[in-house]
Amino acid sequence: SASTISNTKIITVLGYETVATPIGTFVNALKTSYMYASDTYPGYTWWVSGIGKVKETVSSTASSPSQTTYELTSYSWTQR
Repeated sequence: SASTISNTKIITVLGYETVATPIGTFVNALKTSYMYASDTYPGYTWWVSGIGKVKETVSSTASSPSQTTYELTSYSWTQR
């Protein structure tokens, strides 16, 4: 018999802020936080209109918090 695992992810919009990445600084990036039901510490994501996710900080769920940061290093834009 098949089993399923459910893990709810709660996303909260925190507002707009300036965020620096290796390819530049973005003004008015939308910052969100997220937590899965099994998480102890939140993760954060910054979104830029027309590009998407430019930065994400993933937090450990361990008893001693650690963070891993992912940042956009390049992108190409195609006009449609």
